[in-house]
Amino acid sequence: MQLPSLFARITDTHNAMVGAYGYDHSTIVLTVASWVTPEQIRQAYARLRAQASAKNTYRSKSDRNIAIFSFVMEMAEPIPPKHLVPGTRGTFKFPRWRAMVEEWNKPLPDGHGWRFDQSGNTAEKMFRRAFADGYEAVTGQKYYAAKPLTTKDEVREEGDNLREDFKKHGPPQVGKKKS
Repeated sequence: MQLPSLFARITDTHNAMVGAYGYDHSTIVLTVASWVTPEQIRQAYARLRAQASAKNTYRSKSDRNIAIFSFVMEMAEPIPPKHLVPGTRGTFKFPRWRAMVEEWNKPLPDGHGWRFDQSGNTAEKMFRRAFADGYEAVTGQKYYAAKPLTTKDEVREEGDNLREDFKKHGPPQVGKKKS
């Protein structure tokens, strides 16, 4: 009996959950005999990748960005919508970006390529950008900071508050601060 010089397996995962989002991805496992050439491996991988059923099988973003996305989602607190309406979804409350950067850097030694040690708020900006890139790589969608959902009752309450404020203090004065 002769063993194959190249054995492959594709595993397709559909609707895998990360936070409140589901996404599809495929995993390709190659078991290759030592005498198989790099070109044969490349060709086999290309064929298998074409067979994978997940839509976002090519990740142009680095593993670091995907790891940051996963790290941030573990720290995020899900906020469901106040009124469960079909088609709506909640948002997330994230810890401060500076705190997440500090937590991220803790296990990494100085000089590690995955650290964020830039001065000022540059580290937070770069970390948030890496999170957004990781989000896009995992979900296939652009990241945007979601605004909390507003219900009709909340809009009505805000309008009532503004009217009450107007009655007490009159119209806002341009260029003057409210006392």
